Amino acid sequence: MANFSLNPSTMQVAGKPVHYAWVIVGVGALMRLFSSSFRSSSSILIPRLVDSFGWSYGQVGLGFAIQWIVSGLFGPPAGMMGDRYGVRWTMRLGAVLFIVGMVLTGFMNNLWQFYFFFGVILSAAMGIFQVPLTAAVTLWFRRHLGIGMGLLQSSQGIGPLVAVPIMLLIIHQFGGGIEGLRAAFWIPGILGGVIILAMVQMFYNEPAAIGIRALGAPKDEPIKEVQTGEIARVRTKTFIKQAQRTSAFWNLIGIHFWGCAGHAIILVYLVSIAEAEGISSGVAATIFVVLSVTSTITRFAVPYNRRPYWQQTGNGWVFLPSGCTDPSAFDCTRSLAVLPVCCALWYRFWR
Repeated sequence: MANFSLNPSTMQVAGKPVHYAWVIVGVGALMRLFSSSFRSSSSILIPRLVDSFGWSYGQVGLGFAIQWIVSGLFGPPAGMMGDRYGVRWTMRLGAVLFIVGMVLTGFMNNLWQFYFFFGVILSAAMGIFQVPLTAAVTLWFRRHLGIGMGLLQSSQGIGPLVAVPIMLLIIHQFGGGIEGLRAAFWIPGILGGVIILAMVQMFYNEPAAIGIRALGAPKDEPIKEVQTGEIARVRTKTFIKQAQRTSAFWNLIGIHFWGCAGHAIILVYLVSIAEAEGISSGVAATIFVVLSVTSTITRFAVPYNRRPYWQQTGNGWVFLPSGCTDPSAFDCTRSLAVLPVCCALWYRFWR
């Protein structure tokens, strides 16, 4: 008879030990999927927001811009909360903010409400599930970190595969228009938030919290918590001060910022551009899903292939647009997933 144990410290499947780090990755990936998929797939709602509320594409696009800006500004506070109160507590807060943001967005009637509910509250939830969650997962690995991070990051690309059909189905079932839009925020927001709150119970801040070592750690390494207490607080503060003095710290911030700025243009307006050119809403959504599928592959492949060659090649792709003058080239800075779309847009608008 095969042995089977769900005890975090002695987990076994078919008699073979399974390190709880893989459960952490799975739980983190699911939380990332639920928290970001419906937010990132909201771009399919832009034409419907314009038609239902009478707002311009620029006004709606500003709401997405606010969301990205606030998400970046909220990153450091989210990380500090994770250090001070623990990842579990911080993610519970993120789940509550996700529910509140989605529900209130469904109730919006004015543009300022869209900016605040969607652009600020939901953005705060996004920051929590981006920063502390990613940092916490790294604590569970000494080996196979590339695979673990690849699985975690790819979940964000898988999100639209799940969210886009669900949101379109909800809009259709509720008759379209404003009522369909409201339901597309309410139902995923409440159900997704409840699922996240349930999964937080399976997440632990670090291996020592359940009496085990990180995956691949030496067997003679002492088991002790490093994320709690006064020593952890001082260590984190000292590390941040030292990191801020290095150019690498600020270069990484700049690379990520310009990458997000580039690919966000496509993610936000792709469906709107397609529908404006006479493409049906179903085909436009399919184009968005194809982009997400490609993004899923690259999100997994890049962390997995984190050897020197790939690191240098990745940097080359990041700085490629600096030698280009065509505006569409700047949309390639984040992921190879955007490259086919950029080529299509260049051919249509700038050739």
